Amino acid sequence: DLLADRPEFDLPLGDGWRVMEIGMKKYPCCWLGHLGIDTTFDLINEHNIKWDDVESVTHHVNNTFPLYLKYDDPQTGEDARFSIQHNTVCCFFDKKVFLDSFTDKKAKDPKYAEARKKVHVTVHPEYPEGHLTWRGPVTIKMKNGKVFEKLRDGIKGLANDKLNQNEVMQKYTGCVNFAGILTREQAEE
Repeated sequence: DLLADRPEFDLPLGDGWRVMEIGMKKYPCCWLGHLGIDTTFDLINEHNIKWDDVESVTHHVNNTFPLYLKYDDPQTGEDARFSIQHNTVCCFFDKKVFLDSFTDKKAKDPKYAEARKKVHVTVHPEYPEGHLTWRGPVTIKMKNGKVFEKLRDGIKGLANDKLNQNEVMQKYTGCVNFAGILTREQAEE
């Protein structure tokens, strides 16, 4: 409009609604790490893997992945959210990946820092570029020579595999408990 000094333009509002395409993160870290976290948990549970028996863990990724998950040895909780090495170690040590996995204290913990050295990233230029357009396996090599590898389809929490009501409530309850701002009764209301 001329009086507002803005040109008129046509927006196709109401065309192609995406509200049903919105997902909810399962973990409080970069989306690109979620596939690796879920795959690592799958391998741990399927093969009863203990960290002390692990020689190395390798995440096979595309060219886009290291642009975002770029901290091999994070020094802050915020950087740890963008570290597949830290996320992987949390799968073993914490048995979960949640808000308390990403504190400055945990990022600087010598036990976690040492363990992260066993987690590697292999970039495959042949994988399609993009944020969530590829599937790369996780490989866990054991000290006894055994190798476990898994390729997982899809990221839990995205629009095509949404968290169910129970998972959403568990996440909500965990967040409220972590924050310490409501009693259990208040949270359940």
